[in-house]
Amino acid sequence: MSDMKVFTSTEAQNRFGFMLDTARQSPVAVRKQGRVVAVMISIEEYERLSALEDEILAIQALTAEKEGYLGAKASASFLKAKRRRLAQGNKSAGKSTKK
Repeated sequence: MSDMKVFTSTEAQNRFGFMLDTARQSPVAVRKQGRVVAVMISIEEYERLSALEDEILAIQALTAEKEGYLGAKASASFLKAKRRRLAQGNKSAGKSTKK
């Protein structure tokens, strides 16, 4: 963050137009009470980062599928059956403890 321009929250309010222009060139940090609380980036950078995140999530999904991920429907079915078995176990356990 050493090369990032940093504005205090007061500066950001008073010089918002300048901060926007600066953020179009490189990320801008906003500091409040001595700590950085936000970063402003250009729409182009936001779109680039969003696309990168989408790519990473797609790779993770493919990897999970290759490693044996069941898929949403199969997972839901498995969990439903598991809950059913647990519920049946609780019912039978309750019957055996009643007098």
